[in-house]
This record gives sequence, C-alpha cells and structure tokens, in this order.
Amino acid sequence: MDAHKNVKKQKKTEQEIYAEGFYLLYFGLLLMVLVRGLILNHSLKSIGDISVLFFLSSIYLVVRFAFQGSLHDSNLEKGDRFNTRKAVLRGVFSTFFFAILMFISNRWSVGSFANLFSIVVGMMVFFAFSVILPYLSYRRKKKNAPN
Repeated sequence: MDAHKNVKKQKKTEQEIYAEGFYLLYFGLLLMVLVRGLILNHSLKSIGDISVLFFLSSIYLVVRFAFQGSLHDSNLEKGDRFNTRKAVLRGVFSTFFFAILMFISNRWSVGSFANLFSIVVGMMVFFAFSVILPYLSYRRKKKNAPN
C-alpha cells in the first residue's frame, strides 16, 4: 500500500512541476509580448514569432478547457440550465472593455469605413467566442457528469 501511495504522490508532484514550468513559459511569453509590443513599441514583424506562439497556446488552452467542461463559471448555471442572459451580459461587458482598451492603446482607430467595419467584425467575433465557449463547456460538463 505504501508503495502505491508513494507512486501516486510522485505522479502528483511531477504534474505540479510540469504545470509550474508551463505557467512560467506561458506568462513569460505574455510578458515578452506586452513589454516588447506595448512598452518598447517593437514592430509586429519583430515580435510575430513570440505572438503567434503565445496566441496559439492560448487558443489551445481555451479549446481544451471548453471540451473538458471546466471553462465556464458556475455562476453561469441557473438551476439545471445554462444562464444565457448572464453569459450575454458578461460577453457584452468584456467586449466593450476590450474595445476601450484597444482604443486607449491606439491599436484601433476609426479613420475610415473599412476600419470601422473591421472593428465591428472583431468585436462580434470576440463576443461570440465569449458566449459560445462557456456554453460548450457547460454542455460538455453536463454530458460528462455522472447521473
């Protein structure tokens, strides 16, 4: 019994070490993108590789958590249903917060109709993902839950 317990403890410790190492790499990449892109004003071309790696790993994490059923917040559950109204309100708030940040940091400008159109499309995509992914996560959680 002790040998089995030690193996389980060692596996848990190994998983914690992997997770800590991943967090260091992930947030290190985020810090590099933010510092080089926003503070040092490096061109997108010079930080493109780091940005692509960071965003691909972010997308991977979001999709994996959604399909595992742990992406949504339990506050988005209303009894035995998904609280769509609360999810939509959260999506609207986060979309406008994101848009305000983009305008404040001068990443977006409304200089032409094409710019305005791309801003609206970007906001719609951001909103859709902020509502759809938690819903998919909720559905997956319900599907995997023991009856």
